[in-house]
Amino acid sequence: MSLYRAANPGAHRVIDTRSHMLMPGQYPAIPGWHCDAYPRGQHSSGQPDLWSGNPKCFHYVVTISDQRDGVSNTTFLEASEVALLVRPEEVWGSVHEDLERRLREPSAADPRYGRKTWAVPDGHLLRFNQESLHRATKTHTKGWRWFFRLSMYHSAPMNQIRRQVQVYTTEGGGW
Repeated sequence: MSLYRAANPGAHRVIDTRSHMLMPGQYPAIPGWHCDAYPRGQHSSGQPDLWSGNPKCFHYVVTISDQRDGVSNTTFLEASEVALLVRPEEVWGSVHEDLERRLREPSAADPRYGRKTWAVPDGHLLRFNQESLHRATKTHTKGWRWFFRLSMYHSAPMNQIRRQVQVYTTEGGGW
């Protein structure tokens, strides 16, 4: 971890793991486009405060499943920049709605616009930052999925062990 310490002085390591037994149509996390690790604003009804982001807050994630083509692979937006309409009272819901609308536009299929998506294959270790838009995908086949995420936060971890793992069954509009 010496490379980690050199690149992220003062950051805290937080590890999150989950194991799911999934059936087709289920989601291993809340569906909807979002970013990880944005602090919740004190005056915004608990909504994420996008102005308090830290692009140096990195995550490493990998999933492994018992199926050759995976069970449910996280999808990331492959774009260097995207301007979205954000409602402060429903941050991730509005991000999800606007991004879904934009991805359905004919220009989204044009590689010049850079709005493609990428489903991360099982076993692929991915590094992403706080500004990386991603979403859980619907389970396409029955099987087990193990999720591992190492995050570099600038606040201390809560050191909490969860004894249950939730599964979501319908597509919501974000968080």
